[in-house]
Amino acid sequence: MFAYNLLRACILAPPGFETEASPLVTVGSIDSSVGILIDEANIRSAPTKLIDGGRELVLVAHSYGGLVVSNGIGGLGI
Repeated sequence: MFAYNLLRACILAPPGFETEASPLVTVGSIDSSVGILIDEANIRSAPTKLIDGGRELVLVAHSYGGLVVSNGIGGLGI
């Protein structure tokens, strides 16, 4: 998350871009009932609110987060 904090603070915030970071429940969890579907549902909620509010957005994801985001935004038209 450190690299994304720098991206958000040093590159995106100065020109006025709003950012949001969504935690992944599975990261660090030892609960076997927690899986990718929970992460996808959590990730989907933030862009859905923005889209429903008429906002445009750019999603940035890396590694496992890329899989979660790709699956989580399916059907949103972005």
